[in-house]
Amino acid sequence: MEWTIDYLEKDGIVYMKTSGPADWDQNKKMSETALALGRKNGSHRFFVDHRKLEHGLSILQVDDLPKMLKQIGVTSQDKVAIVFDPASPISNTFKFFRDASFLASLQLQIFTDKNEAIAWLKLAK
Repeated sequence: MEWTIDYLEKDGIVYMKTSGPADWDQNKKMSETALALGRKNGSHRFFVDHRKLEHGLSILQVDDLPKMLKQIGVTSQDKVAIVFDPASPISNTFKFFRDASFLASLQLQIFTDKNEAIAWLKLAK
């Protein structure tokens, strides 16, 4: 799994972009790096572009992702917007992850449109 992280200063959003097969360790490292960048800039808004992400995690690993996110410091104050390709063979995995995150009291939503995701992130809490 390859990834890049930027801070969109104008919008106060940490922007992550991934490609290749999903990988647990790389996902954790990316999440830790993004969280640190957000904290450094006083931001609780995270945009994840997973449109080029490929299958790589088991359903049990996906179910454990919210727990891992909480362990590294993600709180209910953080907002995470994930954009994915609805034609992707793993589109149902994103829906499952959204539901598992809701049960873990995390503010995570999935989108197929980048502009809708950014608009949701900008909404007041």
